[in-house]
Amino acid sequence: MIEKSVAQDRTQRVTQALLSSDRSIAHLMGDRWAEWFAYGVSDIAVLIGDSEIHVTAATISDGATPEKHVVQLAAWADDLVVVLDGCKDDGKDERTTRAFSRAALHSLTVGSPVQGVADWWPADWPGKLRVSLDYGDHGQFTLSSVDDALIPSLRADLVVSP
Repeated sequence: MIEKSVAQDRTQRVTQALLSSDRSIAHLMGDRWAEWFAYGVSDIAVLIGDSEIHVTAATISDGATPEKHVVQLAAWADDLVVVLDGCKDDGKDERTTRAFSRAALHSLTVGSPVQGVADWWPADWPGKLRVSLDYGDHGQFTLSSVDDALIPSLRADLVVSP
């Protein structure tokens, strides 16, 4: 069994990473964590272990309130993508936590917020990019602000088709 302090460190790290994916997540929770989120943090912490979380993403249903919402949170660790689907409706909390290999990536689309060529040379380097990732049957995810240093790692995840 994992030591309590190690488990607490992992859950704190996961919680902070997930909350950083979208500031409205904390607002959605109101003054108490939704059960799906509280249990889901434990699920993710167990799945990723000591791996670093490189980036997170959040999708929140339109019109979401602390009492009624559908949320999808995703975390990219060293070798895994972990997805937490949470739903709260009429006091009922439900969650599904799933993981799949980052190597399941089928396509990667990037969008730079700045021009690479402009009236001056050299032009600005983007630093942060909008990235769309297609994992086939596992889903599609859009990350609005990915550090450009993560792109080589994502590019290496692409599946090579025969």
